[in-house]
Amino acid sequence: MKKKKKKTPLLGVFVDGRWSAVVRGAVLYGLNSGIVRERMLRRHYGIPTSILWNPEKHPIERRWKDELDGTWRIDVMKWYVAKVKFLPSTGVH
Repeated sequence: MKKKKKKTPLLGVFVDGRWSAVVRGAVLYGLNSGIVRERMLRRHYGIPTSILWNPEKHPIERRWKDELDGTWRIDVMKWYVAKVKFLPSTGVH
């Protein structure tokens, strides 16, 4: 008995040209990598870190004591780049 091939579902139809824009951009980049001058980021980029707790700015429930130096600290994110920011493509990979 012959097995039926499983059909892969169609992921979506993009009427507004987003999918073709991605393909066109990939083709243009492959033909001439210098044509892409900037890239739009799809995510925020940052690291979790801690800073000194300031009672005027930070809630007391989130503070914790640093065992190394005895200071009160609070966990925060240090953001390096925001989502949807444009960066030059040269040297960024």
